[in-house]
Amino acid sequence: MTTERITKRTVDALQSTGREFTAWDDTVSGFGVRVRPTGAKSYVVVYRAGTGRGAPVRRYTIAAVGKITPELARARAKVVLGLWRTGTIQQTGRLPNAARPLWLN
Repeated sequence: MTTERITKRTVDALQSTGREFTAWDDTVSGFGVRVRPTGAKSYVVVYRAGTGRGAPVRRYTIAAVGKITPELARARAKVVLGLWRTGTIQQTGRLPNAARPLWLN
């Protein structure tokens, strides 16, 4: 588990190690790049669905690497984390239809 700013250069430098791992962003807590054993990479947001350590951890996949830029993925991660903090996605773990226009930014 590494922590550094997620940029195109750092994403391109990530290589599969045979095990799944996540490289975390140092500016947005919970945002990172998930690297699968096959080498597939995707932008993810990880948050707790509830309060306290006993709350289940949820992982929301934003998009596959290559489909969007790291900057856009970071902006979308902020939207997801904002919706989580307001309680909009705590129960279902899904992005509500009302938030879909926020993805267009």
